[in-house]
Amino acid sequence: MRDVNNFGGFSARQLRLEFPRFEGVDPAAWISKANKFFRFHHTPEELKLEIASFHLDGKANDRFQAMEREHPFDSWIRLAGALQTRFGPSIYANPQGKLAKLMQTSTVGNYQAEFDALANRTVHLPSQFLVDCFVYGLKP
Repeated sequence: MRDVNNFGGFSARQLRLEFPRFEGVDPAAWISKANKFFRFHHTPEELKLEIASFHLDGKANDRFQAMEREHPFDSWIRLAGALQTRFGPSIYANPQGKLAKLMQTSTVGNYQAEFDALANRTVHLPSQFLVDCFVYGLKP
């Protein structure tokens, strides 16, 4: 069994992982990073909301304060869901459709970054479909 407090010669105490800040951009990525932080530190459920709320900036903090006045959050899951709803893509957004129509307009690196961002918002797409979309969107 792996020692969760020892990572290749480094102890968990030696690793300094900072909790990510959130300003209202890409909530899915922020929530994913926050959950990884919580898992790594074995954060108790009752502390997650408090820790996350300290790391909201700008529009995200403004929105949190407004929502908190009306209906205080009772869990990290509820906060994460509210931020995803407010700052995430519209329910009408179609990342699969955008992915299929995406075309390279500048460098391959920029195209790949845009492709990866869309692909990360999709679920259950066969890898061959993703490869086909990527290749089709490349400039000749």
